[in-house]
Amino acid sequence: MSSSYSLLVRTVDEIPWRRSGATQTKNPSLYVAINLDGIEVQRTQTVKWELSPKWDHMVLIPDAAAVLSLRLFHNSSLAFTRDKCLGTVDTDIATLRKLCGSDGDGDAKVVNLELTGVEGAVKGRPAGTISVGLMRSTQAASLAVDQAQKAAENVATTPGLMTTGGIVVQSVAPVSQLNSALASITSRLHIIVRVGDKLATIHPYANIAWKVLTSVYQVSRKQQDTDEKLLKLVETMVEVYSFVSDVDSLIQKIQGVENKLALAIVKQTVECALFIQEYTANGFCNRAIRNTWTQADKKINDLSETLLRLRASFDGGLTIQTLFVSTKMLEKVEGLEQADTLKKLNPVDMNATLRIPCLPGTRQEILDDITGWLTVPSDSGNILWLSGVAGSGKSTISTTVSESFRALDRLGVFLFFDRNDQSRSHPNAVIRTIAYSLALFNPHIGSAISAAIQRDPAVVNAPMRTQFRELLLDPLQSAEQYIQGPILLILDALDECGDPDSRAVLLSLLSVDFPKLPQLFRVLITSRRESDIVDYFGSGFTNMYLDPGARSTTEDVELFLRHELFQIQQRKRLSPTWPGEHSIQSLVDLSGGLFVWASTAIRFMNGYRPDERLEILVAQKSTAGFNLDHLYSVALRNSGPWDTDKTFAQDAQAVLACVVLGKIPMSDRTIDMLLYSGQQGSANVLEYLGCVVHWSPGQEARTLHASFADYLTDTTRSGSEPWSIDPKTHHHALSLGCLRNLHHELRFNMCGLEDSHRRNADVIDMAQRVADKVSPQLLYSSCFWFTHVRETKFDNIILDAIEKLLLGQFLYWLEVLSILGRIPIGTSALAVAANYVKDQNADLEDFIADALRFVAAFGPAIATSAPHIYLSSLPFAPHGSKIAKRFGSMFPGTLKYQCPLGEDWPRIQKILQGHSNDVTCAHFSPDDTRIASGSLDNTVRVWDAQTGLLVIEPLDGHTGWVASIHFSRDGTRIVSGSWDNTLRVWDANTGALAAGPFEGHSQGVVSVSFSPDSTRVASGSLDKTVRVWDCETGVTVIGPLRGHTGIVSSVHFSPDGMRIASGASDRTVRVWDAQTGAAAVEPFRGHTDSVNSVHFSPTGTRIASGSEDHTVRVWDAQTGILLAGPFLGHIAPITSVVFSPDGTRIASGSKDMAVYIWSLQTGEITGTLEGHTDSVTSVDFSSDSGRIVSASDDGTVRVWDAQTGSGLPGRVDGHTSWVTSLQFSPNGTQIVSGSGDSTIRVWNARTGTPVTKAFGSTSAVISMDLSPDGARIASGSENNVCVWDAQTGTLLAGPFEGHTDAVCCVRFSPDGTRIASASQDQTVRVWGAEAGATVAGPFHAHSSLNSVHFSPDGSQVTSGTADNTTHVWDIETGMLIAEPFKGHTDWVASVQFSPDGTHIASGSRDNTVCVWDSQTGALVLGPLKGHTHSVHSVTFSPDGAWIASGSWDNTVRVWDSTSGSLVAGPFEGHTNSVLSVCFSPDSRLIASGSMDTTIRVWETKSSAAVPGPLGDYPSVDDGWILNSAGDLMFWVPPWLRDGLCLPHNTVVICSGGTTKLDLSQFAHGTAWQGCSDPNFRDMKIDTH
Repeated sequence: MSSSYSLLVRTVDEIPWRRSGATQTKNPSLYVAINLDGIEVQRTQTVKWELSPKWDHMVLIPDAAAVLSLRLFHNSSLAFTRDKCLGTVDTDIATLRKLCGSDGDGDAKVVNLELTGVEGAVKGRPAGTISVGLMRSTQAASLAVDQAQKAAENVATTPGLMTTGGIVVQSVAPVSQLNSALASITSRLHIIVRVGDKLATIHPYANIAWKVLTSVYQVSRKQQDTDEKLLKLVETMVEVYSFVSDVDSLIQKIQGVENKLALAIVKQTVECALFIQEYTANGFCNRAIRNTWTQADKKINDLSETLLRLRASFDGGLTIQTLFVSTKMLEKVEGLEQADTLKKLNPVDMNATLRIPCLPGTRQEILDDITGWLTVPSDSGNILWLSGVAGSGKSTISTTVSESFRALDRLGVFLFFDRNDQSRSHPNAVIRTIAYSLALFNPHIGSAISAAIQRDPAVVNAPMRTQFRELLLDPLQSAEQYIQGPILLILDALDECGDPDSRAVLLSLLSVDFPKLPQLFRVLITSRRESDIVDYFGSGFTNMYLDPGARSTTEDVELFLRHELFQIQQRKRLSPTWPGEHSIQSLVDLSGGLFVWASTAIRFMNGYRPDERLEILVAQKSTAGFNLDHLYSVALRNSGPWDTDKTFAQDAQAVLACVVLGKIPMSDRTIDMLLYSGQQGSANVLEYLGCVVHWSPGQEARTLHASFADYLTDTTRSGSEPWSIDPKTHHHALSLGCLRNLHHELRFNMCGLEDSHRRNADVIDMAQRVADKVSPQLLYSSCFWFTHVRETKFDNIILDAIEKLLLGQFLYWLEVLSILGRIPIGTSALAVAANYVKDQNADLEDFIADALRFVAAFGPAIATSAPHIYLSSLPFAPHGSKIAKRFGSMFPGTLKYQCPLGEDWPRIQKILQGHSNDVTCAHFSPDDTRIASGSLDNTVRVWDAQTGLLVIEPLDGHTGWVASIHFSRDGTRIVSGSWDNTLRVWDANTGALAAGPFEGHSQGVVSVSFSPDSTRVASGSLDKTVRVWDCETGVTVIGPLRGHTGIVSSVHFSPDGMRIASGASDRTVRVWDAQTGAAAVEPFRGHTDSVNSVHFSPTGTRIASGSEDHTVRVWDAQTGILLAGPFLGHIAPITSVVFSPDGTRIASGSKDMAVYIWSLQTGEITGTLEGHTDSVTSVDFSSDSGRIVSASDDGTVRVWDAQTGSGLPGRVDGHTSWVTSLQFSPNGTQIVSGSGDSTIRVWNARTGTPVTKAFGSTSAVISMDLSPDGARIASGSENNVCVWDAQTGTLLAGPFEGHTDAVCCVRFSPDGTRIASASQDQTVRVWGAEAGATVAGPFHAHSSLNSVHFSPDGSQVTSGTADNTTHVWDIETGMLIAEPFKGHTDWVASVQFSPDGTHIASGSRDNTVCVWDSQTGALVLGPLKGHTHSVHSVTFSPDGAWIASGSWDNTVRVWDSTSGSLVAGPFEGHTNSVLSVCFSPDSRLIASGSMDTTIRVWETKSSAAVPGPLGDYPSVDDGWILNSAGDLMFWVPPWLRDGLCLPHNTVVICSGGTTKLDLSQFAHGTAWQGCSDPNFRDMKIDTH
């Protein structure tokens, strides 16, 4: 081995540092970066807040001729501030040797070097000194041991009894004995380490043990207690290593059988060392595990005995089965059957069979550094990044490390990525695969991960951040106490994991979240230095760089070449003098230090006539610039008859195209099916290409290195060579091959699924079915045909093939995607097809547009269960859709439905639900692929605009409502403004906080807008100001801008970024100069109420504004002149306005729950989008003007088709907002309902048709009651009570005024002469029903009153309050009958007397129903539990036998009023909270009103003689209708759910129409295949 030196970096002194400014409030946090020839090779640790830190950091200097640079930095620790370089000095080994006054062979003499400032005031001036020392590396290692031995001799012993953390430790041995033993064993291990090149197989393990024990020794010197058993173990190790005396005798001893046994001894020593490290609390757990481990004494004995047995065998030269005792698993885990659960993780199969480790004896220095870092705890974090250029040997190093740790039972995860294998290298599978590997590695981890999946099975498909937290962070933290570290996780070739966009979330997780894992989990990452990876790992982590120009690398390449050439010489029986020293040195020089060059050259020479091939390569040395590309050219030209056989050249080029352009590696059989329609041909070609392609018959063909694919497809590199690949040409051939395979192989029920009641995930042998039934070529073609079409120029042949697929086998293709779990591919593929056929085939273009709607609408059902493509998706598609018309008749055995609202797709495309409170804002990303939304739940969410799924985990951080969000122009960031007075900037791909919080506003931030160049953010606030911020630093660059005299509710940048428009509650619009902050024009005046929203037109010449005055106005942006408007139509305040990107329309959202689309030219409404059930808070157009996204206080985000008119194909009579209350008429023939849409309606209880026109006031009807004779209706609204004629809707009396807040409940007295009202003003009032005079009360409570009800004799009223109690008042005296009834733990939302007046039922937000004695307040029944959310309404049946309850869990339940047992229900069908329930006079029916705007009438007992296929009480789960047994029956799309008529429903009243089902021909369960007409099942359908 070559000589090398070690540099000691000790300390610095006299550093100029001034504590001032925002980032210099303390002393500096200093570290030294050590650079060799301009490349940083190591850093010291960061010492915080010290002006003279002491490091004593030793670093290996392998090249004595290298220029050594020491750079002193202050670690700023701020994300937006770079580390500051305080000084630098350049030197070299020769200079240091002179300064140190020796040849580096003795103790290091420390000298001071002067630092020179590099920036600021000290640039070029003295900047303090740095103290360093120098010695040879071998001396450095020996010195460490010698010093340890000397220190051990001087340590005082302290025998006796001691306590540690309250635990009594007996039999404490003398500390010096342990230290002496540790010093002895480390010195003997060091002998093995020093001769590592001669003991290559043993060296890695000896090095690990040496470093671990040296670390333990350094700490143990300072400790005062030692376990006698631990001392015994170390002394046993010393005894075992007595065979190590000197180098020569050691090498002689370790031969033959002894070599294998010596390896076993050293491996066992590593396990002992790691055990000691943890046992003494010096390891990764940071705890004394002797106090927590079970059977620790037994483990020590086992380790000692195993070592002694191995040594005995070594001494006797015996061959025995290798022993290895691991302490990895501390306790046996019993019981949990985890295998099936863990399969749900769907991990990627990582087969390392073909991976090659380093040649023994090579890469020793870097391997030692890596293993040392991985096994010895430090404060440098738990992630090591190994980087280097292509071909520098990163993967072989990672493979070698993995095998070392596998042998030690410490390899938890080994993932390796390949850009030519997308199926195994996509970032979305990384967390799941890591979790699966760790679960198999350790049963404790497996138990924790399995439990997480059992708690939430959907977590396996959750956003990656959720997967990390639920599947890794939480389980690993819970299992940490049972695990001994280190456990290694390797991610090799991270640069080949997806592309920069797709791996952004993963990189963020690795850099931000993986450091949060327990420190015993060590992570090794290798990659090229791609810019996105450098951004995440370039600083703040331990970095190691593979320099191909380093002398040690060149020496290792030479060793590799010598070894491999000798093997060729032996196998080929060449001359003993072959290849010759000159040839070897020529190859070394040609390699440039790249192992990929050397390995490719070896494979080339290992072919026919290696001597001639060697001469060909050596001759290239005289070629200027000969490099890897030249080697590929030489190897290929000499691999086959490229120039003489055109057929070979064409076939070989086509096969190579499949290898390098294929999205995953393909076998020769798959390649044949794509290229030759099954004729064998690729195998013959691949046999010639062994020097550049790894392949064996029947196996996948892979390039040996990613650089080869780059060479073939880059015409500037491969030029006009016959193997050069034009991607477009070959993508064309691959496109046709894929489409041809799809046509030949797709068919109905590909995998023979027997039962439609089961989800794909519940088919236990699904993976085996796919392997048996889906050929590799069909799998490839199904998933990747469109990726090749996308890269192909238009061609009629491909057009015809696409038409044949989509018009003939579209549903079968979706079936394959379903069983593969790849449904998102469908949308991407169809989008590519739509672009390909555009303006070429109008009919096909229309069909693809319909297919896109189909996949977008039914994606959740298709992804869940393949049979439901036919049983749910196809039958529920609109009857007039092209999909239904094309395929409907082929599948007659499905359900049928009737709905009165037309034949076409509704304008509503998506309903996104997930926020737990009102949604305040929604915005399209610039590329329209994502939607961001903000909510009163304090979060920002990012959704896939096509599938409606969350793209990343909700963005948490704000501590107040999120009022506004906006995407940056490049789509990489999202800014949010909140009522917590701050702005935050988020990474739109990862969800990580990119900047902020920005603080400056004194009140809530209600509007934010990115500048067009994405460098600044404007904000408007409740504090009446506008600010402009630097979006990187958070500094206010302009403002605060003052001028508005009211809340600034909206801000928007002009398209050129030069101006900012703002709207405020002072009724004005203002325009500001975005550079200076000056007013650009006088305020725009005209609105008569607050301006809630402003928006610039795409040209920047106009500004639209929306106001509380219900109007939209359009202004000249330069002058403030009104150009158009006011646009009239909304009947409530306008909350949001936006121009369409094409500049022809304006969309507005309003508190009237509607979105209007206005023609800018005429000011007329061209479209009305209705469906929200509460105020619309935000609207935005997609970039193509084709879609609108809206947010609402109803908690949803909706996506609409912006090109057509109404939100639904049509509407029938029905409420358009919450149904707050309802009652049956006395004869049971009618139902009266009140709603948040300000109307009261009367319905036919049997048919659901309206009996009268809607009537009511101008405000929401919060409560309604029908008089006992059915003639009058009382209603409670804002703060008054009204009485109406039930038949004509005429106002008979009122409004009754007296309440000072909202009236939550009104009730007629039993004789109809009085009305009781309960209000949020904390009072109950009793009114005369005719004149409205107050006849009793007000009765005062201590909290808001939610409900009121008369006793049957009319002498008392009961009320439910927000203080969790129920009251009973004597109307005549106004006195409480008894103390408030206490028992509920949350608001009492509803109360009612029983028909006999003896009891009161109450429903509460604590999810329960209680029954009380009406006079004493004693609890006589309950609490009745079953509801999973607030109980908002309770009512007794007329005979008092039952109690019905309606809940925010969307269900109705019926209870026995005596026993409390459930007698009917739960009735499921509502899609939102149930607000009101009532019985019919005969108790046979229950009516329920809901926040979903519908009324449902239920039979308390089914009238059907035999239950239908859904059973008595079907349930609803995210659109799925489950029968009483919980089986999947069918999935209902969102636009049909509200009006869907289910068993027990006699009628459903819905403004979207009632959907009635015909299940008479419905084939399902094990008979589901009967849905298909056998005549069509397997035939190739004619597309014309």
